[in-house]
Amino acid sequence: MSIRNGEVGHLPADDTNLSEFGYKSELKRGTGKFASFAVAFAFVSIATGIFTAYGAMLNSSGPAGIWTWPIVIVGQLMVAMIFGSLAARIPVTGYAYQWTSRIANPVLGWIMGWASFTFLAIVVVAVDYTIASTVLPVLLQYGGTPQNAWVITAIVLVAQGLLVGGSMKWTTRLNNFAVSAELIGMILLVVLLFVVGIIAKELNIGNLFSTGAIPAEGYFSIGTLTTAGPWIMGTLLGAFTIVGFESAANLAEETKHPAVVVPKAMIQAVLASGIIGFLFIVVVTMLAGDPVELASSSTPIADVITRVLGPFVGTALLVMVVIAIFACG
Repeated sequence: MSIRNGEVGHLPADDTNLSEFGYKSELKRGTGKFASFAVAFAFVSIATGIFTAYGAMLNSSGPAGIWTWPIVIVGQLMVAMIFGSLAARIPVTGYAYQWTSRIANPVLGWIMGWASFTFLAIVVVAVDYTIASTVLPVLLQYGGTPQNAWVITAIVLVAQGLLVGGSMKWTTRLNNFAVSAELIGMILLVVLLFVVGIIAKELNIGNLFSTGAIPAEGYFSIGTLTTAGPWIMGTLLGAFTIVGFESAANLAEETKHPAVVVPKAMIQAVLASGIIGFLFIVVVTMLAGDPVELASSSTPIADVITRVLGPFVGTALLVMVVIAIFACG
């Protein structure tokens, strides 16, 4: 689409910026500061990433692998600053394609657009599979199998598709509610686990520095050209979790004052997810009991929550996790 001569001067400031890229604004600018943050935070979804990948980290790096988390946060903050700068200068929907096309050329933009699409097609299934494989079996107390996990994942995918296709208004409302619930729920979860752990005298600080079943010899080695050292493998927990914050940029055309709001939303999402997520994995690790035994569980986070907080509180918080993961998907 193009802007006809003489029309640019009558456009609002945000729409004038769009005209510089050959677009006429046709999307409603209804996304405010919190909604933009909510999109970025919901995609990151610390509940999703940690519930999915914590067990894998215990098996590859042991409990001490959690100390790679701050390193990932610093790195992702740098990425968020770069993406924020691009979003401020090129506030156009289809960010992966748009940015690359204008910085490099349309061919690379086309490739990046498809790479982004492929990533999203894979990650939405991985996210929804978390509900079926690591949360619902504990929440509803049934035996999880690959077969029933895939059936539930398919049902969740269909429900999300119907919601997004039917009403973006209700999708945004659900997303805002889910993000508020996740923020409050995760903070409450950290506090409750810590307080109950102190009262029950179950906090084990030694777990924070344990390598679990991983041999101590060569634990901090970087690895080789084809392998990574055990501790370095722990970075995958943070790398799997703190991603997707750039999704706020994809709603730039629908965001009020996107040049200011979108970059802040990305940085705030990384910081909020990083700080709350790190506090959560620290307290869970201290309450892990025998980390080697916990590593053998397919639902380690849910097991710790239910054991420490009891079935009622544990169930309520697991429901919050399901809502957060559904919104992430």
